[in-house]
Amino acid sequence: AEVLLNINKQVKASAMVSCPWEIAVSELRFCFIMLALISAGLGIYAVRSESKKYAELHFHSSILVGALLAIASYFDYVAISNSKVNNFSLCNLKDEFQVDSTVKGEYMDCSFTPYYATVLSSIACAVLIIFSGYTVNTWKKNIIPKSVGLD
Repeated sequence: AEVLLNINKQVKASAMVSCPWEIAVSELRFCFIMLALISAGLGIYAVRSESKKYAELHFHSSILVGALLAIASYFDYVAISNSKVNNFSLCNLKDEFQVDSTVKGEYMDCSFTPYYATVLSSIACAVLIIFSGYTVNTWKKNIIPKSVGLD
């Protein structure tokens, strides 16, 4: 994004804001969310139908999806940290962005906290999907085959 300084309807200065994190979020994050939903659906179906095959499939897919979410969280964290460093001067109006004390205007809110919340929620989802896989796998081991009667 570009920030422009207009004085008397004339552009007197401009600055580019770098945020690589925005690019990384869209398509991959959507795919990982869909994979997590499919994996959770497999787990629910395995429990409802008492199917060891689907329980095993859910177990393996939950580990894969959890790992993908954890890796994506790490890359999001790195991108946010880089963006914070790259935009330090602009956010704090230092160095080449130093504003004269006589200039009145608005200051930008350069908080990165909402973006870190995305990283934390992704890590939480990774942990939960892996936990569900282990839970369904433990449940699978205790399934009594339907062919065994309890007369």
